[in-house]
Amino acid sequence: MARPNNASAISAHIDGLRAAKAKFQALPTFMQEKRIQVNSATAAAIVLGAKQHLIASPSIQTRSLLNHVQWSISKTNGQAKAGVTSGSTMIAFGHMGGITKKIKVKGLIIAGKGGSALTSRGAKLIRPSRYAHLVEFGTVHFEAEAFMIPATNAQKEPHLQRWRAAGKQLERDMAWLSSSPSSGGGLL
Repeated sequence: MARPNNASAISAHIDGLRAAKAKFQALPTFMQEKRIQVNSATAAAIVLGAKQHLIASPSIQTRSLLNHVQWSISKTNGQAKAGVTSGSTMIAFGHMGGITKKIKVKGLIIAGKGGSALTSRGAKLIRPSRYAHLVEFGTVHFEAEAFMIPATNAQKEPHLQRWRAAGKQLERDMAWLSSSPSSGGGLL
């Protein structure tokens, strides 16, 4: 889905997200859990497929991109995301073995000469999320080595199958609930 690029489109997009979240939260708990379960399974499968594509790639020399292909799920709306994160590095400053301050830096710091974090000493900051698209789509100098798109495309049919199975399970659960004596339905 393309991102909106003007004020009214952004407003409509945000209102739509709020409405979707409200509808999700209005569902019974077991339906919310089923949506989270199905979307989590698909996101995990996409990440696994993307990592397999990266491992098979002959030009991948470090694991920084591979280690930062991850997924997450929102418990408030049931949406899953799969993608590449920035990563982070914790830097501890101290005197003579006593740590006085810790700073979390967005990205991965590759130490320079003597373990220094200074760029003047050769240290580098790498953010896998900032170069993943260059690997996925290629550049003038390097051929594309898609990893997210093939992994996502491979999960379209399995995702639909998961939803079909979940729908059947939900129908059975609903039938059981409506026929149980405690719910007011069923034979008494």
